[in-house]
Order: sequence, then C-alpha cells, then structure tokens
Amino acid sequence: MMKLNRYDIVFKFLKGKDLVIADTLSRAYLDEPTEKRLDIFMVQVNPNLNDSRLMEIKEATAKDPDLQDLIETIQSGWPDRKSAAKESCQPYFDFRDSLSVYDGIIVKGESIIIPKSERQDIKQRLHSSHNGYDSMLRRARGSVYWPGMNVELRQLASSCKPCQELKPRNISPLLKQHDDGNAPWNRIGLDLFEIKDKNYLVAIDYFSNFITIDLLKKTTSKAVVGVLKKQFTFFGIPSTIVSDGGP
Repeated sequence: MMKLNRYDIVFKFLKGKDLVIADTLSRAYLDEPTEKRLDIFMVQVNPNLNDSRLMEIKEATAKDPDLQDLIETIQSGWPDRKSAAKESCQPYFDFRDSLSVYDGIIVKGESIIIPKSERQDIKQRLHSSHNGYDSMLRRARGSVYWPGMNVELRQLASSCKPCQELKPRNISPLLKQHDDGNAPWNRIGLDLFEIKDKNYLVAIDYFSNFITIDLLKKTTSKAVVGVLKKQFTFFGIPSTIVSDGGP
C-alpha cells in the first residue's frame, strides 16, 4: 500500500476484444444463464499429499457428519449471521469466503480441512520429528487445517519431553561492557533526570566514577550544550560521550 501511494492510479474500462490476454471468466463462461449467485474459487489440492492419502481424507470426510453439514452449507450458501448457521459450521463462519469443495474434499485456501477421524494421525505425522510447536505449525500451515489445530499442536508439544529438550532456546546476549577509557574524564556518560519538577543533567566519568550533577532550566539541546561547555572548561574535553540519544 505504501508503494502504491506514490502513484495516482487511473482505472479505465476496456472491452473484451481490446484485452491482450483473455481473463479466466471469459474462457469459462456458462452455457446457460442462471440466477444463482456464483462464487469463483481457484482450487488447488496440496501437492504434498499423495493420491492414497487424499482418498483416505475424502472417505473420512464422507463419514464425518459435521463436514457433510459444512459441504451442504458451502454449496447452498451461508446465512448472513453466524448464529443462523448450523452449530457444526459456526467455527468456519469467519473464513467462509475461503472455503470450497473439490472432489469431496473441503479446502480452505490451499489447506485441506481434516476430518476428526484423521486428525490424530496428522498430529502424529507432524510430531514425528520432535522439533517443537513452531516446527509443527510451519509444516501444517498451508497444508492442513481444522478448528483448534494450533491449540492442539501446542498442547502436544508442551507435553512431549523430547520436544521441550530440542526446541531452540532464547539465549540472552552477553552484556557488552563499555570501555572505561585510559584516563579520568576521557570517556563520560550523560543522562537527564527529574526530581520534584526540576530537571538535571548527570555526567559520570567511566574511569573514576566521578559524578557531576547540574540543574537545567530547560531540557533543550542548547541548554545541555551550555552546561557541558562549562564542565569541559573545568575538567577538560572528553574523547567520547555516551548517552541514550536525548537532547
């Protein structure tokens, strides 16, 4: 969207005969007119599943009463309200526009809806490498889906000792200590703080831990520079100043 905002886009209507490449709908027109509202989907069964596995899912889908209700709802049309849909179909209502039926198999985008009888087997296949929740979710995403899948995979991984041992750990980075400098007032740290509605500038020498505190009438860059010039007159000009990017 940010890239497109740089342009002033003008939409123009072109007749079909003026189109260089014919679109899909002009190639797949209906032989007979119909008053029924049509939803057009691009259905692509996931290539990671072989034919025998797809046949098992198809047979299990045919025996699953909830998925049969879902197929009927997809083909006949969804109601306007979630509460008006069948109870078994309500978990699918929020993404109903991405559901379609292909050869007896329900597809959500590119993911196959897995019947209840096949879900345990799918979870075991995803869990076979014991790489933890994130790995299972990456393998499942874009291939299979059922309501509550993420929660079930997380519970499976959390109850598995090998998954917990093999999952990547968030290693805290080592603290990188500042160089203390090679002489007093060679390297100083600066920060601003406030006490009782008054602002102060604190400067600390890394080499000796010597601290100076100055009252600031304003917290502007000009005020800070003025105080620092006064300090540098007394203690000398440091080689390095460390701060958190304040004024």
